Amino acid sequence: PGASGMPVDLPTYAFQHTRYWLGSTHQRPTAHSDLGTGAAHPLLGPAVELPGAQSLLFTGRISPTTHGRLAERTGAGVTVLPGAALADALLHAAGEIGCERIDELAFHEPLVIPERGAVQLRVEVGEPDEDGLRVMSLHSRRENRAQGMPWTSHARAVVAAEQDADPPSWNLDVWPPLDADPVDVTALDGADGPD
Repeated sequence: PGASGMPVDLPTYAFQHTRYWLGSTHQRPTAHSDLGTGAAHPLLGPAVELPGAQSLLFTGRISPTTHGRLAERTGAGVTVLPGAALADALLHAAGEIGCERIDELAFHEPLVIPERGAVQLRVEVGEPDEDGLRVMSLHSRRENRAQGMPWTSHARAVVAAEQDADPPSWNLDVWPPLDADPVDVTALDGADGPD
């Protein structure tokens, strides 16, 4: 009804749905845990302890509407999550279990973010070995095809619980180092390579 209580006609054109606000970046945690600090992370929820072991599992979810600003488009026309974001997720998971150091980090497949839908994330943290080292792995799979679809491996890391006891032998306070030998680079000036 109008202001006078009389019926009014609806517009004859289709209603226009134009969104002017950025999509929500809120991510609902997928699990609850008393492990670690429980600090929020843009990609991962809290850890879940796996039964019968000292292994942990972190879960997460990525979609263009919630994490579009983290993605970057490649020359092939696909949108991938930068490797720095994967490393940050692994470092966050390592910090939640008291590991301050990443000893090894290897990337496998790029994590492609689909134009529609979402990607499920899993960060698995293995049991500590006799030296206190743990192996971590980061996998993903498309959410709308999750049934029976294999997980894709994106990164693997080896993390340690404590810092090295011995400081590094090199010192960058003095440059060049006192025992450095000069190298003649004048022969390289203007050299553009073989003719």
